[in-house]
Amino acid sequence: MTHGLESNQEPTHIFYGGTFDPPHEGHALVVRLCLKKFSSAAVVVVPSFAPAGAYGRHKSVKTSFADRVKLCELAFADEIALRRVVVDRVEVDLPAPNYSWKTLEVLGQKYSGSRLALLLGFDQLQSLDGWQNADDLVRQYDIVAIDRPGFGALTEIKEQFASRFASPAAGRCLYILGGDGEVSSAQSRVIRADPEGAEAKEWLKPKVIEYIREQKLYGDK
Repeated sequence: MTHGLESNQEPTHIFYGGTFDPPHEGHALVVRLCLKKFSSAAVVVVPSFAPAGAYGRHKSVKTSFADRVKLCELAFADEIALRRVVVDRVEVDLPAPNYSWKTLEVLGQKYSGSRLALLLGFDQLQSLDGWQNADDLVRQYDIVAIDRPGFGALTEIKEQFASRFASPAAGRCLYILGGDGEVSSAQSRVIRADPEGAEAKEWLKPKVIEYIREQKLYGDK
């Protein structure tokens, strides 16, 4: 189900940043929701090289950038073949930590003429005020948020952002996409601790788990 403050002009490229450590079924679900909603758009998957966090709480990643890029290429291979997903290494050349406003600025130059959107989890949407240059993000880019139970009332979130998206000059939109569920960040930690168990639950694609085994990533190694 789709909710939000929308217009007839939809995004052409949707920036999906994250550590992707590893990319799992939750990430795949988010991508499927976006591709279904925006039939002509491409999702630009951007593994974070030096991930920033809201309110200055920056994140740490133990798996190498090269491994996470490769895992994303394996996880989204079908969508990449259809040109619906691009895995972009853009953040490797950007100042650390990697802030979304800077990544989007560079992507705007790279995908000239595109209408860019920023893809967020619902918890990220609620903490967006703590992001660097948050007001500029809202003014310059569409926001696509994935609803998740337990993260506040949808009506309150829409009201919170209504004034920000009211400017005709900006013409930017808030899209809230609802899904059947997702693999949470807590479960991502479970996956890293026990990739074999994650495979049994089909949280990881076969090619992803094969690469994890070959490179001895996660678990007890």
